[in-house]
Amino acid sequence: MSRASSSGRWRSSGWLYNDDQLLDDRRTLGECGYTSQTAWPRAPATVGLAFREDEAFEALHIQPFSSPPELLEVMKPQD
Repeated sequence: MSRASSSGRWRSSGWLYNDDQLLDDRRTLGECGYTSQTAWPRAPATVGLAFREDEAFEALHIQPFSSPPELLEVMKPQD
């Protein structure tokens, strides 16, 4: 989410959530806690998006789109 969203463009067509907490559309994703330290390929961050339906927003429903792939042998921790 860029600073352009501060115009309310996201808020008018969709709401972004972290779990069940509505994110502030005036802040970047990094400012909302989504960073390279909190979102990893093996532990991706979840962002919810609720779209506008008629005059109200749809209920938030988190549906996983994919699972992280298996790590390559060279990337696995050495025991």
